[in-house]
Amino acid sequence: LLLFSNQLLILIYKMSSNVGNQYENSDSESDEWQDEKICKVEIDIIQLNDEVIKFSLANTRLSFANCLRRIFIAETPCLAIDWVKINKNTSFFCDEFLVHRLGLLPLTSDETVSRMRFARECQCSDHCSECAVQLTLEKQCRDESTHVVSTADLKSQDPRVIPACGSQRKAVDEYVENDEIIIAKLCRGQELNVVCLARKGIGKEHAKWNPTASVAFEYDPDNALRHTTYPKPEEWY
Repeated sequence: LLLFSNQLLILIYKMSSNVGNQYENSDSESDEWQDEKICKVEIDIIQLNDEVIKFSLANTRLSFANCLRRIFIAETPCLAIDWVKINKNTSFFCDEFLVHRLGLLPLTSDETVSRMRFARECQCSDHCSECAVQLTLEKQCRDESTHVVSTADLKSQDPRVIPACGSQRKAVDEYVENDEIIIAKLCRGQELNVVCLARKGIGKEHAKWNPTASVAFEYDPDNALRHTTYPKPEEWY
């Protein structure tokens, strides 16, 4: 909800002015938005939980709503696995495929991303606690049954940076085994030993740093402003 402070709304508009300017010529109004006008944007939270946020915007333009959409997708920093050292991999997956799957695992980063530095801005030679969080994955299969390697087997050095699903995040009474994301499956004699580094990034750099599943907006979906005329109004209800 900090995203909706007046100061940040002003900053978002200024940073994304190149998007808004695309619509300036199509508007009959010649006056430019001032900071006090941006502060009059009305935001009504309709739905808010750990997985979904739905809100309505008023007293603003569609270009500003689109700026928010683009920022949610490509400008919001989060953590994702960016470096992987495979000590041992005798699974059916090749190293490249395994690394790709690890990179797309969602990680919780709400409590740490603001204090961490981007790797390109850190003064360390390789990595440190200021720019990276180490995660390890060790799994062996020594019997005839198939062992599933999932996010439950991924161990983090920082308890605040964990897979955003499954047993590590949910309470015991809410946990369902299907909540875990499967990374690989091991047969007898197969083993995985992996060390990972999670780093801070944004969606512009790579899709693994996109913190959203999907972002969309629509103009007056319930036709409350009556911008669409129906031949039989009673059919609208």
